[in-house]
Amino acid sequence: KLSTFAPNAKIIHIDVDPTSIKKNVRVDLPIVGDVKDVLTKMIKQADKSKEKLADFTADLAPWHADIDAWKEKHPLSYKQSSTIIKPQFVIQKLRELSDDDAIISTDVGQHQMWTAQFFKFNKPRTLLTSGGLGTMGYGLPAAMGAQAAFPGLGRLDLGAARAAFERAGIDPRGAVDVVDASMVQAVRAVTVERGVDPRSLALVAFGGAGPLHACAIADALGMEVVIVPPRAGVLSAVGVLCSPRRREVVHSSPASLDDVAAEALALVGAGATVETAVDCRYVGQSHELTVPTPSDFPAEHERRNGHARPGAPVEVVAVRARATAAAPLDVVDLPPIVRARVTGPAVVAEEDCTVWVPDGWIAEPRELGAWVMTRA
Repeated sequence: KLSTFAPNAKIIHIDVDPTSIKKNVRVDLPIVGDVKDVLTKMIKQADKSKEKLADFTADLAPWHADIDAWKEKHPLSYKQSSTIIKPQFVIQKLRELSDDDAIISTDVGQHQMWTAQFFKFNKPRTLLTSGGLGTMGYGLPAAMGAQAAFPGLGRLDLGAARAAFERAGIDPRGAVDVVDASMVQAVRAVTVERGVDPRSLALVAFGGAGPLHACAIADALGMEVVIVPPRAGVLSAVGVLCSPRRREVVHSSPASLDDVAAEALALVGAGATVETAVDCRYVGQSHELTVPTPSDFPAEHERRNGHARPGAPVEVVAVRARATAAAPLDVVDLPPIVRARVTGPAVVAEEDCTVWVPDGWIAEPRELGAWVMTRA
């Protein structure tokens, strides 16, 4: 229960969005700001108070003893299965195939956690990860950067990989099937479980391995079309490159709209357009609505919640400014991607991703180099 979360702790909540503070759990010290800036300032403040901190850390011995006891009682482990391949097992096998110089890059998913726990790193700075922050498309560009910086690291030993599967008595096809099943569950969670019929949708496959699994997912869910965009393996990076430059500044009220707007504009540069807004609520409410001005709040509250409170006082919780400049590049300005028609079964290894066209599927090239895959 959230109401019993860390009952004896002093909680510091740092968030760039003031409306997110105290939403779920109580907070003893709310701080509005960019976490990097806030932590940098907190470290500087801590350096000024080393004597006080020394007294504080001296009292941590009992806490460390408790942690050691927990580790001994509940060591890092997992229950192996005779029917499925556990991700922890896969990570351990990858570690067996790698030397200490290997640099590991993760994308989005629980494998970030499994990698941190079960890969057993022996050297610092050998894990590239977004750390659960949901940076889709991070893994492949990060790996490409590692390969560019350290070209002598080499690649996965295919023979050793086959040997590892043979020693474990596992069919590699079974490993792919397990991954497919996990992805099907993820798609089902955002479609079927929300009342959306996936059979009426097209599945867009991106990431380094997304197009490898896409058709199997579509088959399992009865989806008719799979779209593999050009540069699928670095699609998120392309999106950043071709997106408008935008920075948003938020300050707790009271704050001047003009000052916040000037701060946002300075972050983006001359020529940017600036929009301002305020987070408002009726006095006593715990959730806010973002509107252009406080006078717009009652109408927005009625639109969103079905009612307003005429005459009730409205309070401003935060002041916002968003500065936006034109994208540095348009997607049509990128070098063209030329793809041919592919009839399955076929594996297409592109520079940034692997595409699997199963038997009975056809990949037709379309605008901007996208593949539209359908059943023959």
